[in-house]
Amino acid sequence: MTLFDSLQQLSRTSMQFFSEAMEANNQLARSWWMTPKASTAQKDRSVPCCPPERDCPPHCLTIISRTVHSGEVVMIPFYLKNPCSQPKTYRIGLRPLHDPDGKTYENVLQLDKTSVTMQPGQAVVVRVRADLTRGLSTGKCYTAEIVVREKEVNQNICLRLCVDDYQDLPVVHLREEADYLYHFQSWDRHFYCTPDASRSRVQQMPNQSDT
Repeated sequence: MTLFDSLQQLSRTSMQFFSEAMEANNQLARSWWMTPKASTAQKDRSVPCCPPERDCPPHCLTIISRTVHSGEVVMIPFYLKNPCSQPKTYRIGLRPLHDPDGKTYENVLQLDKTSVTMQPGQAVVVRVRADLTRGLSTGKCYTAEIVVREKEVNQNICLRLCVDDYQDLPVVHLREEADYLYHFQSWDRHFYCTPDASRSRVQQMPNQSDT
């Protein structure tokens, strides 16, 4: 066998190997494309391509906002409700009130309950007493947190108090007493503004002792 014959035989062997490899690759590709789409969809559902979206409870379950006035004492009520199918007992606490600069004010807020036990679906009224005689400045808003805890997790209710400067108060314009005692009578109309004589002076002035 000459050198030319050897090279020709090696070339035929290489071409045969390459042809067999290409045929095997084509068969593999055809089997992959012919795979049922249902299997692919099922695999996509079991192994999602995207990470799950973050869905965590908020820091504040709700925000209670009130406009108050310096020097007054107010009661702020709200409901706590047990949405579970079993009775629950919760402890209730308060974090200190603080202003926008971070300064804290002790003994301004007080709860009328420190714990509640509720049946399934029951709602209980809780009240926060706010004593605004303790140096709160007009024109500022103060924040605090009411903390509700069953066992290990704190659930927060955010409280926001804005101290107003009395500009939004209703104004009552008093009248002269003569306006009440005046009476007019004529041929076409008449009226009397005199108070009912059957009422005593004490009945007309229930806060007389306070003046």
